[in-house]
Parts: sequence; C-alpha cells; structure tokens
Amino acid sequence: MIQNKQHSNWLFLALGMVILSITILFPVGSDLSIFIQGGMILHNGGELYVDFFDVKPPFVYYLFELLYGMFDKNIIGYRVFDFVYQSIFLASSVYIFRKLDIKSSVTNLFLVVTPLLYTTMGYANIMQVESMFFLPFIWYFYLSFKSDNNYKSAIAKGILLALIFNLKYTLGVVLIADIYFVVSNNRLNKRTVINLLIQVSAFIFLTFLFFLPVILNGNTEGMLKFMDYMSVYSNYPTWSFGHVLYLIESLTIHFSDNLSLFLFIALLLAVFKKDESKNSRLISYGLLCFILLIITIILERKGLAYHYQRLIPLYSLLASFGVAYLLIKIKELKVVYIAIASVFILIYSPLPRYINLLKVPYYYFSDGDENYYNSFIDGKYGAMVYKHKKVAEYLNHNNRSDKTLLMSANGNEMITFLDTDYKYSMAMSSFYLNDISPIELQEIVFDELEETETLIILNNDYSPITFFKNISSLGAVKENKKFQEYINYYFELDTTIDNTFVIYNRRTN
Repeated sequence: MIQNKQHSNWLFLALGMVILSITILFPVGSDLSIFIQGGMILHNGGELYVDFFDVKPPFVYYLFELLYGMFDKNIIGYRVFDFVYQSIFLASSVYIFRKLDIKSSVTNLFLVVTPLLYTTMGYANIMQVESMFFLPFIWYFYLSFKSDNNYKSAIAKGILLALIFNLKYTLGVVLIADIYFVVSNNRLNKRTVINLLIQVSAFIFLTFLFFLPVILNGNTEGMLKFMDYMSVYSNYPTWSFGHVLYLIESLTIHFSDNLSLFLFIALLLAVFKKDESKNSRLISYGLLCFILLIITIILERKGLAYHYQRLIPLYSLLASFGVAYLLIKIKELKVVYIAIASVFILIYSPLPRYINLLKVPYYYFSDGDENYYNSFIDGKYGAMVYKHKKVAEYLNHNNRSDKTLLMSANGNEMITFLDTDYKYSMAMSSFYLNDISPIELQEIVFDELEETETLIILNNDYSPITFFKNISSLGAVKENKKFQEYINYYFELDTTIDNTFVIYNRRTN
C-alpha cells in the first residue's frame, strides 16, 4: 500500500508538469525583457553599473548573461528553461516531503496546486526572481527543519541562503526563521552556534564572489551611487493611512483571487487544525516562514502581483494540508453536500483561470499572431506585447540601426523582436526621468540620447509606483527641460504606433 501511494507521487508530478507545460508558450513579459536586456548587454561585453543598471542583485544578470548566450532572443528557450527549473523544484519537493514524512495525499495535492497557482499568475508574472527562489528555498526549508547538527548542513544552508539573498535581498529573511526555530526548540548550544557561524560565513563568502566581478571591474562607485537612488525608490510610497489601506486591499485581492479563496480557506484550516496532524511542527515552521515572507511584501510597499509569487511554495504546502483534511471530512457528507462542495471548490480555485489559459495553445498552433498575442492582456492598456512586436516590425522593415533608444517605464519587450541587439543602459525610464533621479543617471542616458538615431517614447505607461506620480514617460520627458529641448531641436516626429509608441527620427539637416 505504501509503495502504491509513493508511486502515485510520480504520477502527480507528471500531471503537475503537464499543467506547467502551458507556460512554454507564454510570450515575453515586461520584467523578463529587462532580465534579457541585462543579459544581452553583458554578453555583448558591457558591464554592470556602467553599461546596464537595474534594481536586482548582480547574480541575476550574470545568470541571464549565461542564458542569453544559450537562447539569444528566443523566448521559447527561456520558457523551456523555466519549465525545467520548476519541474526540478517539484521533483525536489517529492523527495523532501517523503523525507519529512508528509502524507502522500498532501504531496500529491501540492504537485497539482503549485503549478496551477504558478501558471495562473500570468505570462508577465512568471520567471521572476521570486520563482527562482522556489528551488533553493525548498532545500533551505528542509535543512532548517531537519536541523542536522553538522557542518556539512551548515555549509549547504549558507550556500542556499546566498543564492536566495542574491536573487532578492529581502528574501534573506528566511535566516530569521532558521535562527528562531533553533532557539525556540532549545537547541542553542555551542555546536549550533558554531554551525550558525559556518552558515553565515559561507553565505558571506559566496555573496562576495557574486559581487566580485563588479569589484574587479572597478564599478563599485557606480553600484553605490545607483544603490543610493534605490534606497529612495525602496522607501516609496511613504507610509500613510492611505498606503496602509492600499496594502490591505492588495493583500485581500491577491489572497482571494490570484492565490484563490478556496486555497486561502484551506490554509487557514491547516493552521487551525495543525495540532491534529502528525506534521504539526512542520506546519508551525512553515507558517513562520510564510508570515516572514508576507512581511517582506509589506516592507517592499509595492504589492504587485509578482511579489506574492514568493509565497507559493509555503502557500501550496499549507493549503494542501488543509485540502487533504477537508477531503476526509467531505467523504463523511451526503452526496448532495459533496456536490455543493465540489462546485465551490471549482469556482473559487485556480481551475477556472487555468481553463481560460487553454486558449493559449489553441491560438499558438491554430491561429495567427494577432489573436495569440492579443490573448495576453497586460493591464488596462491592452495587449502590450503585441504592440511591442508591431513597433519592432516597423523598425526592422525600415532597416533601423541598433541606435534605437526606447523610453518605457515598464520594460522593453520590443527588444526581443528587433533584428539588432539593444545597446542602451536602462530598461526603466523612471531611473533617469524621475524627479529624484541622480544627475549621474540622467547624464548617462543623455549621452545615449545624443548618440541615438531613433527615439521611441511611450505615452501611456503611467507608473506612479516608479515615477512617484501619475505620469507617463512622454509626460516626464516634457517636464525635463534638458531632454525636451534637445529632442525638439534634434529630432522630428516619425509616427505613432497604436496610440502608444511615439517614434522620432534624428533630423538630417
């Protein structure tokens, strides 16, 4: 019987991979285009904090430098990489959950719930640093809970912690859960203190190695100046009663919709009923990590959809405990109650959103590009991916050079459709058009503006979260006297595509 239950894990893993496979057909998202831009520039000989600037740690862009060398601009390649990466995460979870003696039914639910949640986050919100966090985190979680009192585990945890931290700095909060778990279980002795020091030492050493290329290239000054700007960016929006209400609204929307109301109820059920489970300590530890990760979302202040992605491994695990408990109780009900429960589960789970995504392979294999790309709605401004593609096709058709500068607040999907490689340093126009942008960043882009032959500015990329006010890139340019005067004198309007992309050419006389 045990053998059959364990065998079912691999069947459900296969099912999870089938659910996940639809992501291979997703187009490029805005943040993925930024990662690709960074990888492209580094692959072509550029340097971080000189030729490319962004908010993520250096490790992210060295990874995408490697991926760009493998896939160039082929988005399918990046999506296949993500599919394989997430499949390895799911397979690791099977191994780890068996080691932690988690019921096979809970593991099977996890193998279905996780890819459903991940996939239905949407094309723009997957393959983020938050999703790359899944794999090192599940192993860190396992080693922390397992608490082997030996130096090998300490070194492994230090390496994993460094990977987590260098994907996104705030995710390093998982170290707090590890320390708390040691202290709360009365295992604080000389050996555990030594192992903690070994873990932290391994973490510091590997983090140093990730920053070493920046140091060796002499780019620390540029990095520190950009981090000064980012310290201001990270403190916006400022705390206020209105912003607290915004965060409450964000949490409510994401837990009831993106993360599904049914699964949220199941998570609460798992927490309230944890004392009845043989895995009560594990549930408590998972809840601690879960709460710490929610706190990081609040502290980051932005509350965007992809920020909640970091919760998925623990959210899925805790919810799976709750669903397993609920299914046992449902079996005790009459058929009519089972039918009612089934309808509720169907409606308030990720399943309806996943079913809606089935149009993606249909359009991909049986319809034209327009319907395919227009099936990916990006916010209230419409199908931005398809608009980016139209701009790139216009530029390619007119044999434009690689001296094309795009000013966009929300990513540069266009660059993945261009025949030439993109060469300019900042993917987000708010870095240099924001009212608090450092003069050094403005000068870097102004130098690029003086070189470029074609200038493209978005007129509807309103982004209060990055500009600190409700303004578009074009609006921000008009408020910047130096940029506006130079553009008026040296450029002339060429065309506007889809009432969004305003294209200028350098004057020839």
